[in-house]
Amino acid sequence: MALRRWGVPPGTGDASPGDGNSATLDECQTGLDDCTRSETRLQDELNACRASQGNAQEEASLRQELDTCENSRLSLQNQLRSCEASNDSLMTVVAVCPAKDGQSLRQGKGTFKFNCKSKRTGQAHKTTGHGFEMCLQACVKDAQCKATNYWWSKPASQRCEMLTGQVGYTGSTAEEHVVGAMVLTRH
Repeated sequence: MALRRWGVPPGTGDASPGDGNSATLDECQTGLDDCTRSETRLQDELNACRASQGNAQEEASLRQELDTCENSRLSLQNQLRSCEASNDSLMTVVAVCPAKDGQSLRQGKGTFKFNCKSKRTGQAHKTTGHGFEMCLQACVKDAQCKATNYWWSKPASQRCEMLTGQVGYTGSTAEEHVVGAMVLTRH
């Protein structure tokens, strides 16, 4: 029975050395060597392709992780700005209270009388999320605003309370987290 092999013509698969088919054997050996080299080359290319696909998947995973980190960084920067703005307001409050309690002080385009730990009374006009200094400036710009209460313990959107009408103040109270300020003059 003749074996059919790659590159071996039918009927020559059972050739043996010295029977006149040595050229065919040499061709077969060369073909086999070429085939082995091709198989090795193709296996190397396949391995490289698989590694490349693995690298592409790893790269995609790393890109996604990098995007997540970038989004976290931006979120943290926004939180930091918010904290710094809140801290600036608190620092301004600290500069006023208790050192300036009961005193008049020019702040931006207005002169205010400050009362620490005591809120101003009057008709509620507006409630905003302004920081301390911006709360005072918003009141100065609004002709109806006569006084403010700044509560640094309230949620950010409710810290600045602007009052209108007749204003007074409660006197010293247990309200530790409030600064009352009455507009004396606008500049």
